[in-house]
Amino acid sequence: MLSDFDLSKQSGPDGTPKMIIGRNGATPNSLPTIDTKSCIANFRTNSFVGTEEYIAPEVIKGCGHTSAVDWWTLGILVYEMLFGTTPFKGKSRNQTFANILRDDVPFPEHSSAPQISHLCKSLIRKLLIKDEHRRIGSRAGASDVKTHPFFRSTQWALLRHMKPPMIPHQGRAIDTVNFRNVKESNSSMDMGTGTGPGGGLTKDGMLGVPGSALKGVPLDSGIATPAGELADPFEEFNSVTLHHDDDEDGGGRRR
Repeated sequence: MLSDFDLSKQSGPDGTPKMIIGRNGATPNSLPTIDTKSCIANFRTNSFVGTEEYIAPEVIKGCGHTSAVDWWTLGILVYEMLFGTTPFKGKSRNQTFANILRDDVPFPEHSSAPQISHLCKSLIRKLLIKDEHRRIGSRAGASDVKTHPFFRSTQWALLRHMKPPMIPHQGRAIDTVNFRNVKESNSSMDMGTGTGPGGGLTKDGMLGVPGSALKGVPLDSGIATPAGELADPFEEFNSVTLHHDDDEDGGGRRR
């Protein structure tokens, strides 16, 4: 798993976690919660590490992003754990970006699809709100998410003492009995120098995006133009590939 620590900065004097009394202010029966967002409330960045299926809309638009992207990614992860696929995956990178910017969250309705509760759907929808300022978690961080009705029966303070609903059985260190066979995705954001459908690095070392026009993308998204030409959403990004001596395939972690 790749992690982007660009938002992991030391908080200033004003970044001390704050207490919130009640959802709408102080009330006699409300329990205090910690505002986890206050520590990094004023941080905004333009760098990222990730796979396109998990990228938040504000990252695609190139307008900078905050820690709200973490809640978007959590929504994608919850959806994938339930349905075995990400909600906005398209046939190409451009299609995936267009789906992220344009489409509502699709929930499979065929007979073999997992049956999930309305509260679970509500949580996923709130995590995948395209407007980062309205997305759950944007007001008080993790406290927002914890107070969603889906977690009504969750005792967060006792979570480490609870028995998990599933305990995996592992025989050997390389045992994969607990993992399903899932077809490898060909749409990962490979920053290599390949020139196939997945794109790659341009001559000047920038991350290139294939040149097919994005259909149905809002004109103000920053990724489409009135003439239908594709604007590179990562024009201002630099990519670096780190190679390690112990990498047998010559690959490495990408930043």
